[in-house]
Amino acid sequence: MHVTISLRALLALIILLGVVGGGLILTDWLVLTDAERIEELLKQWAEAAERHEVDYITEECLADDFRLGDMDRTRTRLWAKEALTVFKVTSVKPISTEADVHGDLADVEVKTFIRTTSTVGDQRIDWKIEMVRDRRDHWRIRRVRAFYFLHGQRRELDLPNVVRYLP
Repeated sequence: MHVTISLRALLALIILLGVVGGGLILTDWLVLTDAERIEELLKQWAEAAERHEVDYITEECLADDFRLGDMDRTRTRLWAKEALTVFKVTSVKPISTEADVHGDLADVEVKTFIRTTSTVGDQRIDWKIEMVRDRRDHWRIRRVRAFYFLHGQRRELDLPNVVRYLP
């Protein structure tokens, strides 16, 4: 059996394959995974921290049940304003982000470089963040821990008391 395909049919097939393939590539490019969405959110929140937009951070970033030690969202907002002022934070740059998403929960590890004009100087701070997806499909921070490096050893920061570290 001999099958012949006209040039017009062949061109139509090539165009169809191009449209379908291009559509799949475009869809893949337009549709972000949860891990990619979280990474983008963390970049936005880092920029907000640079601008000392604490109210935005506590309203948009923190889950309703957020806790930092024994502090709820309201006390955390006051603490964050003081910490950003005391440490004179000028820049927060995410170096890398890894998000392990399982359903409506995500465990996120972020390495950041924080620039300050305080006596503490510039610091690499690693964060372990527990996030939860809320009913509006927004990712929020439920818990956070921070780590710094001293003499090559990774140590956990006592975040609720960190503002006491400076004279």
